[in-house]
Amino acid sequence: MPKFERFSKLAKGESEFFQNHNGTLATRWQDSKEVIVLSNCHLPGIATVERTQRDGKKEKTECPVAIADYNKIMGGVELSDQKVSLYDFDRKSTEWWKKSVL
Repeated sequence: MPKFERFSKLAKGESEFFQNHNGTLATRWQDSKEVIVLSNCHLPGIATVERTQRDGKKEKTECPVAIADYNKIMGGVELSDQKVSLYDFDRKSTEWWKKSVL
């Protein structure tokens, strides 16, 4: 994993790429928060995507290709995690059951 310069703050919309000799790409992109992605199937590049703003308007934004692909296919995983979070599976019970001895 390459070392990003943590002290250098990127401006919103800027990105930084590092790729090793095996083809593994590390991407750092500044949106409202910093986003870091590690990929072995993407090349360094920028894609233009449409993002829906809070007021409902669509705005074109540039982001790295690896992040654009992730956002395009992540819907199913995120929806599954959202539905699972509604159920409390790991609730601990305070009742103790006695074993019956026959």
